[in-house]
Amino acid sequence: MVLEDAIRDKTAMVEKEMADKERAAHDDLYPVEQHADHNDDKDSLDDDDFGNDEESERIMRTIKEQRLADLAADYEETQTNKTMGHGTYSEIVETEFLPTVTGAQYCVVAFFHKDFERCKIVDMHLHKICKQHTEAKFVRIDAEKSPFFI
Repeated sequence: MVLEDAIRDKTAMVEKEMADKERAAHDDLYPVEQHADHNDDKDSLDDDDFGNDEESERIMRTIKEQRLADLAADYEETQTNKTMGHGTYSEIVETEFLPTVTGAQYCVVAFFHKDFERCKIVDMHLHKICKQHTEAKFVRIDAEKSPFFI
């Protein structure tokens, strides 16, 4: 019983310390004006957690506008990349290699050989991820038919 009482006392003390730290952190972030007629912290807080002042409304509006602008830019970039052939996994020939690679900011090129099993595995994985990563262009080139680059 003594041990249980000691554990209960220690738990209560730790909970009180944690509550005090949370209250101090909250007071640092959201200072409350002290009024002479309000001695109790609960009375001075009232509904400040639910009401926003003009400054916080302006900040929230700015964040929202910035996020919408970022989303619009991301969507525009994705659509532009899709029109350039991103998001697909296509095969090119040796003469198309340099224009394809230099025409895209990011380009993933798989040199494959039709008889190698590992090339088929890599092709399968690249075909799956090309749809998720529209920022890069995914192409493959037959190693036997491109001796200059091999």
